Amino acid sequence: MTPVCWWLVLAPERILALADFNPAWSFTAVEPSAPMVEKARERVHAAGLADAVTFQTGTLDTLDDQGPFRGATAVLMMQFVPADVKAAFFKDIGRRLKPGGPLVMAHSIGDPESNEHVIHMGSWREHIQSVMPDRVDVIYANVQGTLHFVSEEVRAQMLVDAGFDEPLRFRARNLFGAWIVNKSRWSARLKF
Repeated sequence: MTPVCWWLVLAPERILALADFNPAWSFTAVEPSAPMVEKARERVHAAGLADAVTFQTGTLDTLDDQGPFRGATAVLMMQFVPADVKAAFFKDIGRRLKPGGPLVMAHSIGDPESNEHVIHMGSWREHIQSVMPDRVDVIYANVQGTLHFVSEEVRAQMLVDAGFDEPLRFRARNLFGAWIVNKSRWSARLKF
């Protein structure tokens, strides 16, 4: 089967949702956790999409398939990429996309130095306290130690520097947001 559209999926659990849009699309999924890859593989197989997906356990920089892809997703994973590596990560995604290709992202947001972020973290902690009161301290400490926040302005500049257009935020709530950003059609003429 010749693919109509190749998607680079950096969170394999999103494949089923994307496949609903066009059953002819094919996907390359990369995930560093072998158990997560196996779970995604089982779900994809059960949905009858095994032939449409190539899985690779690893990180983006170890991905064999260099593209070009027509689109990419990075859903609920960017917050785990250290702040000092995010710019290189966006460049790596950008060099694998065709000009005009979308990158759809959803992840934790916030400038850790801002008052707004402090308020959102407090609100989130209260929510966790209401649903898991016995684990709130452990979960909060884990989030503080493992999530890497950058401001929207810094992330937007990283994306532009990586050859993308300005990101468009289409969802935001407390500590989470979602954006779509296209690889600039001009980036093929620029050197990175």
